[in-house]
Amino acid sequence: MRGKNFIIPLVVYPFDVMVSVGETNEQLKGKLDKFNVDYRNYFEHPVNLGRSTLFHSKQTLIRFRKYADHKTIAHEVFHAVTCLLTEIGMPFNIDHNDEAYAYLIGYLTGEIYKRIGKVV
Repeated sequence: MRGKNFIIPLVVYPFDVMVSVGETNEQLKGKLDKFNVDYRNYFEHPVNLGRSTLFHSKQTLIRFRKYADHKTIAHEVFHAVTCLLTEIGMPFNIDHNDEAYAYLIGYLTGEIYKRIGKVV
């Protein structure tokens, strides 16, 4: 299987998100090295369907072992958004910032679907 890897700029936040779909560990290591990502210990834990990670170096990766279904994409996007917004000092609070979470989840999910060829 030929893997897919792309970067989604978050535009209004000072972060980008790398998405890896169906890549081998070696393919992904090459991409992470290209962007100087400190991925120590990442490959010690297997990826079942998907995995979202905020690295020590503050880069974010959403990885899918193969082309994922909608629920796996939603699950991993939620984790990524939670990590990113908590990192900038905005932990989830239903009374104060749920719209920021909802918009970023929608944006990131739509960008993933565009790049993997799913209908948006």
